[in-house]
Amino acid sequence: MNKDLNIWLAGLLDGEGCFAFAKRSDYNPHRLLEVRYDVKLAMACEMTVRRAYSIMVDIVGDDLVTAPHEERRNVKRVRPLWRCEVASKRGVYDLLSPLEPHRFPKKLEAQLCLRYL
Repeated sequence: MNKDLNIWLAGLLDGEGCFAFAKRSDYNPHRLLEVRYDVKLAMACEMTVRRAYSIMVDIVGDDLVTAPHEERRNVKRVRPLWRCEVASKRGVYDLLSPLEPHRFPKKLEAQLCLRYL
């Protein structure tokens, strides 16, 4: 794995990404507490999102990363939003672990996610 690409991805996720974990909103009495884990990247630059996606796939595998897709917004004259995400417990752990030493602004959020995985 290329350390420079990990540093680039960590910086990109710090600036444009979202680290989240939350209780699932749908209620099912037959299940115990279910938690949803997500690392999302959303921005207007398709090329950057596709590059980040390829690095994420190298780290966690293509079955755990949602492919980049265009998301239209209901605002005129606004560029479309491109998004990719990792939304599984194993995928989030595998993605955040090698990026851990390179994160700065959102390091606390990422550490909190890792602690609960």
